[in-house]
Amino acid sequence: MASETRIIGMDNPLAAVTRQAGAVLSARGGVRTPVHYGSAAAELGVCVRAVGLADRGDLGVLRISGAPATVRALAHALSGAELEPTGVAGSAGSWWCAEASGAVLAICDAGRRGRLLGVVRAQARRLAGVEVRDVSADVSIIALVGPRTARVLATVGALGPGGDPRAAAPFAAATIAGVEAHVLLQSDRRALILVAPDKADHVWRALAAAGRDEGLSCVGLEAIERFAMLDRLRTPAAPSR
Repeated sequence: MASETRIIGMDNPLAAVTRQAGAVLSARGGVRTPVHYGSAAAELGVCVRAVGLADRGDLGVLRISGAPATVRALAHALSGAELEPTGVAGSAGSWWCAEASGAVLAICDAGRRGRLLGVVRAQARRLAGVEVRDVSADVSIIALVGPRTARVLATVGALGPGGDPRAAAPFAAATIAGVEAHVLLQSDRRALILVAPDKADHVWRALAAAGRDEGLSCVGLEAIERFAMLDRLRTPAAPSR
């Protein structure tokens, strides 16, 4: 089944648009993904000051479906966190995201994907009616990183009517430039946008246009990984009143 395997060097839906922007690509997670656009240090600076746009073709996605209470209990056992409907939990390099339908998505890094799939399937065999699928080939993931991430998401209408990330669900469906997507708010400075592969370049261009006045620039995985380390060490600012 196509969604079960990703082959090293397979076509990346965003390859054309990222190459046009000057990306240097390398195989990550079975997909050729931009690692930098000439200077990882300069790209990290963009993420720190403004907002970076990145192709996260290196990430994998598992979908766990079944009775909502059973699926959330399984996710709880594996992530160590209680998931509310449309809630999220970060655990050991993975993000567990509850869909409104009751299914749970596990978004994981390349090094963890195969092992996590085996663990989830082993646990699911003990539960009636639970299905686990690797849907990595069915989803393209785009990242926004930096202090102006929320502004870009608000501009494309991905944060709901108010445009306030504090009032938005941490994982929710959205429509971006006429395309159905899901948005995962990882922090106040990081977000992942999940879209169908054949619509990924359209959403990418819409995000790039929305971020033009915010100083948005394309960034590669080297800058993303460094920024994620800084973000984990950062103490979140207190909510404004």
